[in-house]
Amino acid sequence: SPGFHQLHMRFRDNAGRWSAVSSGSVTIYPPRTADIPQIVQYEYWFDGDYAQIQTVGVPPGESFSVNGLTLADLPEGLHQLSLRFKDDAGRWSAVTSGIVTIYPPRTEDIPQIVQYEYWFDGEYANCQTVVVAPGERFSVNSLPLSDLPEGLHRLSLRFRDDCGRYSAVISQNIYKVPQRPKEEVAIKAFRYWFDEETDEVETIWLSQPATSFVLFREIDSFRFQEGEHTIHFQFLDEKGEWSSASGVQFLSNSVLMTFPEISLSKSGVYPNEIITVHGKDFSPSGLARVTIQGPVTFDNLTLELAVSGKGEFSYSFETAPHSTLAWYQVNAVDVNSGREAPHRWMFTVPPTNTPVSYLSVTYPLNPLTVDREAHFAVEWRDKLVKGLGHSVSGARRSYAYRIELSADQGQSWQTMETMEGWGYVDSWVNFVYSYSISLPGTGYQFRVTDVKTGDSRVTPFITVEGESGSGNLKADLS
Repeated sequence: SPGFHQLHMRFRDNAGRWSAVSSGSVTIYPPRTADIPQIVQYEYWFDGDYAQIQTVGVPPGESFSVNGLTLADLPEGLHQLSLRFKDDAGRWSAVTSGIVTIYPPRTEDIPQIVQYEYWFDGEYANCQTVVVAPGERFSVNSLPLSDLPEGLHRLSLRFRDDCGRYSAVISQNIYKVPQRPKEEVAIKAFRYWFDEETDEVETIWLSQPATSFVLFREIDSFRFQEGEHTIHFQFLDEKGEWSSASGVQFLSNSVLMTFPEISLSKSGVYPNEIITVHGKDFSPSGLARVTIQGPVTFDNLTLELAVSGKGEFSYSFETAPHSTLAWYQVNAVDVNSGREAPHRWMFTVPPTNTPVSYLSVTYPLNPLTVDREAHFAVEWRDKLVKGLGHSVSGARRSYAYRIELSADQGQSWQTMETMEGWGYVDSWVNFVYSYSISLPGTGYQFRVTDVKTGDSRVTPFITVEGESGSGNLKADLS
């Protein structure tokens, strides 16, 4: 039905659990008729005194602005105005309220400020009074703070005119900084960055600390778009403290120049793998000098390639046979501008059919002691050799390890967790699984299984005793 309502809503997941209830307010409006309602009257009152309501009729209209109200009988000071409107169907709008201030009539003589007083932290008993030359305005530029303790304080201030009237109190927080003894500290480094590029900060270390020095640094103006920019500086002293940042604005009227970039992609299957170099943002219709380095079985290349009118090029080369993981590094320079593209790497890995198992487990010492719970961890490491059954992408391969616990001397096993992910081929991976047991026993065992190969390691029986005390909960055994 039309009116103000409260909406409640909650959600249920596939486990049958309900979320917390969310609530909100909604308003249902009555159906609008073909005729748009017309405002025909409004009424207003002050300070919640509805008995003193004033009613004003207005020509019918879809909207109406109240430009003037009768305030002659309203006393000076702060008041609350309440207002509502009535349409041609006899319906009233919601009440709108606001604050109005009635000022005393101004005399021919403008009041003059002749005095002000101030105090700290609400202690008016310690108020300080200062007499000033009469004037319409006055600015407090400084206050004596020598007797004020260091730290955060609340300053209160008010003014008095030549008629003896005080202004309202103005208050704000101030912080008195601790006085540090003056000493000459040498600068040993500085750093700078542009605009809001705080992830591109460059730090420069001085060859010798100095109390003052002239900063001279060449900046490539082509890195900036045309317009206004800011360079920010910070300085590091011998005590290891950075100064506050200071900024200098400058105007760049240069045209933004793009920097060349290269990317690498690989296709084919070992031993017929192809690496393709893609270049972009080079000088249109210019030349790119490309250098390719690889394993000892690969003949390194340096060649100049033609760049298209769009500033792009591509070049493909065959990889060399090799028995282990091999890398290829590609560098490219724009011959026309002299700008160098960031170098790129590509790895290739030959397949192996019989991977060697490197899985090893570290387990706790016996016995573990229960106070409330016995906390211990099983750690294991493995070398990610490449073999059948592994998903491989470039120099990375997938792994998965299943952690199981037996509490009955290996008669039954419960899967506690499976850890999955990707790592680099021929590199070591390390894992740890922590568990807590609150019941004493002598038949606890952990089993870690390489899901990809089926290889597993089982810990000896772990004894958990029920004595008080902390006990030795973990040891590094290989």
